[in-house]
Amino acid sequence: MKIRTSFVSNSSSSSFIVSTDNPDKKVMATITADLSSLVRLKISTEQELLEFFGYYWGYADKMFAEGARESGQFDSAYEEWDLCLAEIKAGKTLLQLRCSNEDDNAVSLVLYNDLRLAETLQGVKFVWGEM
Repeated sequence: MKIRTSFVSNSSSSSFIVSTDNPDKKVMATITADLSSLVRLKISTEQELLEFFGYYWGYADKMFAEGARESGQFDSAYEEWDLCLAEIKAGKTLLQLRCSNEDDNAVSLVLYNDLRLAETLQGVKFVWGEM
């Protein structure tokens, strides 16, 4: 029996045999995965969030200038800011996860290929990301 513990360069697929009580129903699987290796940054204060937005967006100084919110110029950035800030104010810590198609981490590859799966994660709340 072949046991795969990582990706194999000469194989592009895997086959599985599973059993089920009802083959006519949708077969579902729940996978538990440790996301800690994907964490690039932890954000738990408004100041850390501001620093992140300054780095990520590159124009946080303009975004938070007087009258900027009312101008509508940064609406999408404000939407993301508000979502993140609400989580911090609720006592949560934001984790910036990095996923890549070049990783040897299976979870990273799965999330990279379909970030919509992040919305189904249990134990964490998907706040924002690029899909």
